Amino acid sequence: MKKNIQNTSVLQCKPSGQHGFAMIEVLISVVILSVGLLGLAGLQVVGMKGTQHAGMKMQATLLTQSLLEKIRANPNGDYEQTIDCSNALPKDCGSVQCGVDQLAAYDLYRVQCGTKSGGQLLGGISSLLVNGKIVVNCPVSCDAGLTITTSWDERVIDEHDMTVDGVLSKKLQLSAMIK
Repeated sequence: MKKNIQNTSVLQCKPSGQHGFAMIEVLISVVILSVGLLGLAGLQVVGMKGTQHAGMKMQATLLTQSLLEKIRANPNGDYEQTIDCSNALPKDCGSVQCGVDQLAAYDLYRVQCGTKSGGQLLGGISSLLVNGKIVVNCPVSCDAGLTITTSWDERVIDEHDMTVDGVLSKKLQLSAMIK
C-alpha cells in the first residue's frame, strides 16, 4: 500500500490582487499634490497682499488721527498750508517757541514728511505710504469744522493671474469739529 504523503512544508501562495503601487499611480498622486500646493501658494500671496493693504490703511488712519489731535491742540493755526518735503522745515517748534501758524506748519511737516534722521526723512505719510499726501480743508472756518483727506496709491493684483495689474488710488477722509 502506498502512503499518500503530503508536503506540509511548502506553502502555496495565492496571488493577491495588489502587490504595491505602480509608477503611474505615484505620478498621479504627485500631480494632485502639486496642484493643491500651488493653490495654497496662491492663497498665501493674496492673503499677504490683503495684509499689506490693511497695514497701509492703518498707517493712514493713525497719522490722520495724529494730525487731528495736533489741530485740536492748536485750533487757531492755519492748517490749510501746502507742505513740500523737499524743503527744510524753517523752524523747529519742538525746541523753540513758535506762533500758531508756525506751529501748524511744523505739525503738518512732521505728519507729512516725518522726522529727519541721518539725512533721511522717516515716519511721515510720504515715506510710509506710496505717493502719500495729507490735505486739510476748512469749508467755512476751521472753528466750524474741517476735513482731513489722506490719499495714497496701492498696487493691484489681478485675480486671474496674480500679477501686478496697475495702481489704485486710495483715500481716507476724516471730518471733525474742533471746538
